[in-house]
Amino acid sequence: MCVKYTLIPDYNLELYITAINLCAYFLATYRKNECWIFWIAYDCLLVNLMIEKQMYLNALTTLLYLPIAFSGNYNWKKMSRAAQKQYKT
Repeated sequence: MCVKYTLIPDYNLELYITAINLCAYFLATYRKNECWIFWIAYDCLLVNLMIEKQMYLNALTTLLYLPIAFSGNYNWKKMSRAAQKQYKT
């Protein structure tokens, strides 16, 4: 039988958010395009956590980072393709 309410809180979501954040920073330092996917996942999970903890203004602020992450992903892919074309010629 699984007890739903315990004195020990569940930190799994916080651990995943922290791990994804560290991976995103690590990939960004080496200028990997995949870092933006991690930032998007990080922002989505963080918004979920903020809503769960009833921190709605923080969730709204974090939600504003999503367009920045999508834009960064698009721009880095565009610059990467242009650099690859330049090296091929």
